[in-house]
Amino acid sequence: MPHTMADELALMEDPKKAAVTKGILTAGQVLDKLPVENVNALETEGFRWKSLPSVSFNLPNENYTEGTGKIESIAWGVVRIGHDIDIDRIYDKTSHFVKPKTLYTEQTLEAINFTINDSLLNGDKAANPRGFDGFKKISSGLPARQVVDASLAKYGGTGTVLDISAGGASSAIRQGFFDALLRAKRVAEGSQPDLAIMNENVLDLFDSMLRREGLYKVNEDQFEREVTSWKKISFVDAGYKDPDGNALILADDHDVPGNTALGTSIYFLKLDAKRHCGLIQLQSIDTREMGELQSGPKSRTRVDWVLGPVVWGKRSLVRLRAIKVA
Repeated sequence: MPHTMADELALMEDPKKAAVTKGILTAGQVLDKLPVENVNALETEGFRWKSLPSVSFNLPNENYTEGTGKIESIAWGVVRIGHDIDIDRIYDKTSHFVKPKTLYTEQTLEAINFTINDSLLNGDKAANPRGFDGFKKISSGLPARQVVDASLAKYGGTGTVLDISAGGASSAIRQGFFDALLRAKRVAEGSQPDLAIMNENVLDLFDSMLRREGLYKVNEDQFEREVTSWKKISFVDAGYKDPDGNALILADDHDVPGNTALGTSIYFLKLDAKRHCGLIQLQSIDTREMGELQSGPKSRTRVDWVLGPVVWGKRSLVRLRAIKVA
């Protein structure tokens, strides 16, 4: 049944595996929010509605007319991500304030988190056949109404972007941005997405707007980290690709890379790994000791995870695009 990786972590009996899982999850604020479904195949097929059957009101003794609804098949696959951590055995005999194995393991876990989060938003199998398509690519194949254009005049946009850089001080900009957010919320399944993913610059401005409007609300996630909440939606930072925090996963030029004037996006997800958005995995994160290498006096630890994103419903994912913050 669907669960989160944080749920798995709470039940893990192997302390090493638990430490690795926690290290991957806490390196960002996206992975731990996504529900996960265990599968037993490299590709999982499902079905979604293409058209509804025709129904009718009938008088007594009338028959119903055949009007079969149509469905379409959709398949999502899993890919492998991981790393071999090789440590010279000489360090087993030395004393360090931070053990090299601990240091290299933490680096590996952070790199896995950054890479998965980046792929969840920006992944494109055409560019990297070993990876998976991310939400930007997936949203391009959804019905047109699932991509909301914030640059429209009714949201205060210019026809090219909605510039919210002064949203902390401008009431008109705040109200226009809230209107665009409400439209994105409206077109989601049930008009109630669960999670919104944005970059830190958008999140900073959004927090400022909420405070000025008296709407600011903060909850805590499973790891006691603060999460902004509005209209029952959790808003989280997509994070960055590098340890210095210079390369944002959802960059300010996300919509058209290389042109910040055309803005970035926010992704809204309805969470349910069986019916909406989430992850599938062959098994939980695997970590194991491989022993000493024959090629030299080094011990190897392997971290391995086979997973992939799913977006089952046509209204499970919404993209709000053309938001300018810089």
